[in-house]
Amino acid sequence: MGSEAIGSGGPRLLLIHGIGVNRCTWDALRAALRDAHPSLAIDLPGHGLRRGEPFDLGSALEAVEGAVHQAKDPVVLVGWSLGGYVALAYASRRPERIAGIVLIGSSLIPGRAVRALFRTGSLLAPLADLGPVRSLIAAVIRYRYGRRAASTLACGLEPGSGLRALRAIARSDVGRWRDGVRCPALVINGAHDRLFRWKEHDFARRLGAATVLTIRGTGHFAPLTSPEAMAEALADFLEGPARPVARSA
Repeated sequence: MGSEAIGSGGPRLLLIHGIGVNRCTWDALRAALRDAHPSLAIDLPGHGLRRGEPFDLGSALEAVEGAVHQAKDPVVLVGWSLGGYVALAYASRRPERIAGIVLIGSSLIPGRAVRALFRTGSLLAPLADLGPVRSLIAAVIRYRYGRRAASTLACGLEPGSGLRALRAIARSDVGRWRDGVRCPALVINGAHDRLFRWKEHDFARRLGAATVLTIRGTGHFAPLTSPEAMAEALADFLEGPARPVARSA
């Protein structure tokens, strides 16, 4: 299946990675969370242990559904970039299965220009899998985001798969997913992530008055570059809006 659990008991975080990477991208964040908040990280189709499978939204939602069954309820979905959009789609379809949703670098409703960019990116997928291109991407990440981010991504960088996944998002009605979410929500963006911060507060209002949190000194790769700040934000969310309600016997 391509999943890994840490900890036991309590509300479980279901971690859904971004484009072109895999569940290992959450390692630093999970270490920062320690055992206080049990988590389950999955590989989406086309990524990690599932790199040989084609990505489509239906198969991605099946991966989340399988993980929700594996985890103990209540589940809080945490999605980064592509993973955030997958989390939105699942939350709008199965609201009874989750206790909260955290979107990291996923607060943009793709307009015409962005959808065209996503479609163009998907056409470049075959080139992205070539060795020299992969090496160039890794070097850019190391230069821009530091060695910690680069070393984490080294465990499974799949740029071609990520670009193919963009096509699925470009064809989807992300606004409808967002408007269908009914659980507590937290929107997190890196301060330097200009693309996804655009209209983030409007996005949050449409998401049921979600809280917006900005992580200073970082950009779109916040889970890799600022895992301690991210862990603190998740802990506050779990102890506040997403805190489970005790059930009477």
